[in-house]
Amino acid sequence: MRLPPPLHVPIPSSEPPTDASSNAAARKKDLVAVARSILVIAWHLINDPDTEYQDLGSDFHQRLIDPARRTRDLVRQLKALGHDATLAPAS
Repeated sequence: MRLPPPLHVPIPSSEPPTDASSNAAARKKDLVAVARSILVIAWHLINDPDTEYQDLGSDFHQRLIDPARRTRDLVRQLKALGHDATLAPAS
C-alpha cells in the first residue's frame, strides 16, 4: 500500500496574517479535517471487513439536542442581553 506524500506545513512568519492568507489557511485546515474524517472511516472499514458503513443522517446533530437544555440556554442568552424572557408552552 502506497502512502500519500506528507502535507506541507508552512513555517509561521513574524508578520500578522492578512485576510486573504487567513482565509486560505482556514480553508486548508477545514480540508484537512474533512480528509482526516474520511481517512478514519476508510481505515475502520478496511481493518474490519465485517463492518458496514452506516450514515448517521443529515439531522444527526439536531436529534442529539435536548429541547429543555436548548430552551434554558436561549432564555439565559436573552437575559444576558437585557431582555425579560417568560415562556409559555405552545398550544
